Amino acid sequence: MDEKKDGKEEREGKKGGKKRESGEEGKRTRKEKSWYKLMYTESFAEEEDINRAERDVMTVEGRVLLCGKGSAGTPVTFNENGDAPGRYDIFQYQITNKSTEYKIIGHWTNQLHLKASININLLDLSNIPRRCIPVLWTFQSTVSPKLASLKVEDMQWANREHTHPASVCSLPCKPGERKKTVKGVPCCWHCERCEGYNYQVDELSCELCPLDQRPNVNRTGCQLIPIIKLEWHSPWAVVPVFIAILGIIATTFVIVTFVRYNDTPIVRASGRELSYVLLTGIFLCYSITFLMIAAPDTIICSFRRIFLGLGMCFSYAALLTKTNRIHRIFEQGKKSVTAPKFISPASQLVITFSLISIQLLGVCVWFVVDPPHIIIDYGEQRTLDPENARGVLKCDISDLSLICSLGYSILLMVTCTVYAIKTRGVPETFNEAKPIGFTMYTTCIIWLAFIPIFFGTAQSAEKMYIQTTTLTVSMSLSASVSLGMLYMPKVYIIIFHPEQNVQKRKRSFKAVVTAATMQSKLIQKGNDRPNGEVKSELCESLETNSFGENRIQFTKANFSISIVGLTSS
Repeated sequence: MDEKKDGKEEREGKKGGKKRESGEEGKRTRKEKSWYKLMYTESFAEEEDINRAERDVMTVEGRVLLCGKGSAGTPVTFNENGDAPGRYDIFQYQITNKSTEYKIIGHWTNQLHLKASININLLDLSNIPRRCIPVLWTFQSTVSPKLASLKVEDMQWANREHTHPASVCSLPCKPGERKKTVKGVPCCWHCERCEGYNYQVDELSCELCPLDQRPNVNRTGCQLIPIIKLEWHSPWAVVPVFIAILGIIATTFVIVTFVRYNDTPIVRASGRELSYVLLTGIFLCYSITFLMIAAPDTIICSFRRIFLGLGMCFSYAALLTKTNRIHRIFEQGKKSVTAPKFISPASQLVITFSLISIQLLGVCVWFVVDPPHIIIDYGEQRTLDPENARGVLKCDISDLSLICSLGYSILLMVTCTVYAIKTRGVPETFNEAKPIGFTMYTTCIIWLAFIPIFFGTAQSAEKMYIQTTTLTVSMSLSASVSLGMLYMPKVYIIIFHPEQNVQKRKRSFKAVVTAATMQSKLIQKGNDRPNGEVKSELCESLETNSFGENRIQFTKANFSISIVGLTSS
């Protein structure tokens, strides 16, 4: 029982001891917790202060704060793992001045950085020559260029060019070029320039400009073609005008001389009436030059039509009447002693103006059928290069109309030449057929040269200039030939040798008949006998006839006449 009490007391004592120890430990734990709480509060406050200070001060990543420059001046950086990025120099194998070398064209620092922005993502190396390093480069134009760079301008491409190849299927077309799609590749195209007088309508098509327009510089639209005309200061006009002025002065001088010495033997022997008609025609041939060069309008075009062939018609109608008169007189003299009809001055004027009236009638018909007006010819100078295209302001006179206007005058000229050939054997003391013949031969040569030059330049860009100059110069030269061969010798005698300007004895129509008969005999006998025998016989016949001629009274009943080239009265 005692042992049980002792055990019980011992257990109670231990239990009481534990209770006492637990109280002490509780007191100690509460003290420690209070201290820990204080330390935590202080640490938390300090951490919050540090974090707040860090947030206020540090606005960039920590790895950037570690960047700097090394001893060589190159940047020092670290990645997220704390490692420094790799650095490389980029070389290209280039040919310079026939020598080869590796040239640094850029640098690599973990990634490629550009100094200049290039709008491509991937460079196609298919166009890079084999001498270049086959590296696939990715161009990132948005990366800061502070670390490293690639000098694109130092790179050498195909054909030793420094321009990088484009990594596209087709380049954008320039202004004035249309896109011509590649068959089977709808996203690719070729750029085709709008040629000739075509302009670019849109990206895919070109159209032809209107007739009076040409493409602008960029070929993106059309603009009006400049209009030109023959100017007075043009070399094509200066030469014809100079010749025409000299001709007008010379013709005026001859007319004044003839009017002043109108009653002298030389003027009367030349046939005064027809001479004035011929001189009028020569004057008109020179004057047409100014109408052909003047700026075209309705009035100028009307005068061109009237006077274009009128001057030549006046000249050759008068010459034709002269040569026809001489021919008829000598032909009549071979048959009988009766004078032919229509050899008086009045008759000659009627014949001449009848021939001229045909030309005027044709001009009137021309006015009715096609009234004169001006046009702008865009086809005459429509050259292959639109930059040289010009519109020509001119009178509406076609080549056919020109041929018809000049054709009648040329017909008179040819007919006059035929009569000049027929009368070439008439004695010089009786007529001026030979000077007329020389005049017509020369004139025919001039117009034969005119035809191929005028019509051979129909397709030339200088058609207007060449044809106008050729026409005016040809007319002036033909007028100068007539003036120089027919009238200048007479004017020379009138002014410088007045002693020769005297009346010589008249010759009756019988004398003309005798001359014509002797001429016929000369032709007939010349075929069978030597020249000496023929001349001797003719001289004897002429002496006999001359002796009998002195006894003839030169009256109107004996058909005493005064004709051009047949008498000296």
